[in-house]
Amino acid sequence: MKHKPTLFKGDLHAMVLLNRPDKQIVLTTFDKGTEINSFQSKELMILQVICGKLNFHTHEKSLTLSQGELFTLHKKEPYILTTSERTVFLLTLISDSLGQTNINFTENEVITQKYKPCC
Repeated sequence: MKHKPTLFKGDLHAMVLLNRPDKQIVLTTFDKGTEINSFQSKELMILQVICGKLNFHTHEKSLTLSQGELFTLHKKEPYILTTSERTVFLLTLISDSLGQTNINFTENEVITQKYKPCC
C-alpha cells in the first residue's frame, strides 16, 4: 500500500481485508490516545467507525466520527487521526487509476448509520 503514516503515537492494530491495486480495505483498532499524522494519497478515502470515536483533523476542518458514521475524503491532503477511547474502524482507499469507481459520494460527506455497539 502506498498509504503510509508519517508520524505515529500510541497502539494501533490493523488487518488488511482487501489489497488490490485499485482498492485497499483495512480493519483498524486504535487504543485510547493513539495519534497518526498521515497523507491522503489516493483518489478517495473512506473512514467508517464500527465502535468508539475517531477524531479527524485537516488544516481546514475537524470532526468527530462516532459509531456507525462514515466519512469520505476526496482531497489529497495531510490529516491527523486521534482517539480518546478504544476505536475500531474500516479504512478504505480507492484509486481510479484502473478505471472509474462505482462509489458516488459527494465530496467530504459524513453518513450516519445505526448499528449495535461492539466494544
